[in-house]
Amino acid sequence: MPVIVVVRPGATEFDEQQRIQGTLDLPLSEKGVAQVERMASLLERYLIDRLYSAPGEPARTTAGLLGERLGVSPKEYDNLRGRDEGLWQGLTHEALKRKQPRLYRQWVETPYAVCPPGGELLESVIERCGPMVARLQALRGAVAVVAPEPVAQVLSCLLRGLDPAAESAWQPLEPGQAEVIEIGSAGATPNVWGERVALLGEEQLVATSPMAAGVTTGPVTTDSSNQEGRGGRE
Repeated sequence: MPVIVVVRPGATEFDEQQRIQGTLDLPLSEKGVAQVERMASLLERYLIDRLYSAPGEPARTTAGLLGERLGVSPKEYDNLRGRDEGLWQGLTHEALKRKQPRLYRQWVETPYAVCPPGGELLESVIERCGPMVARLQALRGAVAVVAPEPVAQVLSCLLRGLDPAAESAWQPLEPGQAEVIEIGSAGATPNVWGERVALLGEEQLVATSPMAAGVTTGPVTTDSSNQEGRGGRE
């Protein structure tokens, strides 16, 4: 039974400044590095034996730090690259909200319906994530996927059998946050309850996803006897 951990890269200076990053290639900030180091310690219990990553400095560095701690070599996939936010890249959220309040609100609440000028439709992101989702659903053991938002949320929705275009399904990860998704054995059906591993300042917090409100779930375990080695698998 596969366990898939969707990880958003640690924070960059743009994240801390509330700027739209898109495909801009920025290094992790000191805060971001600390987030990833703490995340790695939380993920050790899942016995990760595969690690996939989006291209770009934030995801690449995050995957590298996680891989060192977990003993897994990351493999990069271009289809996991960040969404091109076009002319909005580099703008602060506050500036865009002030200039185009209605469009900004729609972009945040229903990203599927808005394409930044010169940017990429979310429909294209969903299409290019399809092959990766199929690959993940066919795996055994535990795998981590490092991808920026909104790509991380598209992966999460598709794995959980939800429509990424539905406003109710949209629960973006914060920088340095991860969601754990267990795939059921019956027809590789995603377990919708998942689990979010959040980091609040220096405090570590494990919390169930918003969809699992009122439901208590136990820790996810994997059968290590089915693993064929760590670090070199695709």
